[in-house]
Amino acid sequence: MAFLQTFPNFNQYSMPLLILVGQGYLFALILLFRYFTRKKTSDVILAVFLIITGIRCTAYMIGFMGWYDDFPNTKINYLLIDFSLILGPIVYFYVKSITQPDFRFMKKDIWHAVPWLIYALLQAFIYIYDAQQPGFYDDQDGVLYKKINYNIGIYMVILGVISRSVYFYHAAKLFYVFRNKIKQFFSNTYKVELNWLRNFLVVYLGLFILRIGFIATNQLFVQMSWTQNWWWYLIASIVLVYLGMMGLFADLGKLSELEFIETKDSGPTSEMEELNPLKEIVSEYMEEEKVFLNPDLTLAELSKELSIPTNQLSKVINAGFGKNFNDFVNGYRVEEVKNALSDPSFSHFSILGIAFECGFNSKATFNRVFKKVTGHSPTEYVTLEKK
Repeated sequence: MAFLQTFPNFNQYSMPLLILVGQGYLFALILLFRYFTRKKTSDVILAVFLIITGIRCTAYMIGFMGWYDDFPNTKINYLLIDFSLILGPIVYFYVKSITQPDFRFMKKDIWHAVPWLIYALLQAFIYIYDAQQPGFYDDQDGVLYKKINYNIGIYMVILGVISRSVYFYHAAKLFYVFRNKIKQFFSNTYKVELNWLRNFLVVYLGLFILRIGFIATNQLFVQMSWTQNWWWYLIASIVLVYLGMMGLFADLGKLSELEFIETKDSGPTSEMEELNPLKEIVSEYMEEEKVFLNPDLTLAELSKELSIPTNQLSKVINAGFGKNFNDFVNGYRVEEVKNALSDPSFSHFSILGIAFECGFNSKATFNRVFKKVTGHSPTEYVTLEKK
């Protein structure tokens, strides 16, 4: 690293990391402050995730700034603790804090952090032991650190990969289960389908896989230089800013207010008979008022307009019509699209334009729903109708 002269040395390697990591820390700080006003546990968890990711990048950043060259005997290596065993639980609990609106940390949750705490205590013991040895301040690392910390690092890589893989699986499972649940509440889930949380998981997984690739290359093929490894830290710093920014501005307000309703597909005959009058009211209102044209229609809004309690309306739709709220409303939208496609007054509209006029707010959602209901894509349907 001959290009490093004196600390701090701002160069093409240190400056990008300094700027990006600094922004990441800023987002973490804002999230922490916001927690004290909103009391959303997800803000704290994401802030901790950003701080941990920032610490990993900071260690590399100060290296490129010349710290290790100018201050070779400082004990900074003792502070470079591996966070692999805690990152998995953090990601899992972040997803859980969003998908379970009433989530609160319980005493039993501390067990998820025990493996990392054991490792952290071991690192503290190594430092305390080395600090008591003669000549401790004459070298960068103490005798015990040199003797066993490399081997600990290998085990931490293996355990970290296992831990993060297991927790990612459970986090992804929470996400997909929740995404299906919210269809009971929203007619269009494109805006509230946890797009942010999905992106968070995808970006996290991508960075995780990329990290494994760098480690495998270093261990199995060729020892990469500092400047080659720098690319992973640059990408990680970019991800740090992206997650901080999106996590700060993601609108999950409606999701945090949901109260899930347990419903059954069918019930006793007497119960179904009681639902029939309400079923007729709902059908008549949907057909006459065409409230499904509102792309942001929710179960709560329809409940208010009909003066029917939310849980009762959900029961009518689920048991009476055999559909969740999302499929129920989108069924009306598809019928409206079909009618519009055969209406000359809509001839100057594109298929997507008609879809938007009929209450859809996403091309992807429209195509998926239309094919689910009709068995054909919109284009195929139009072609068949013309024959």
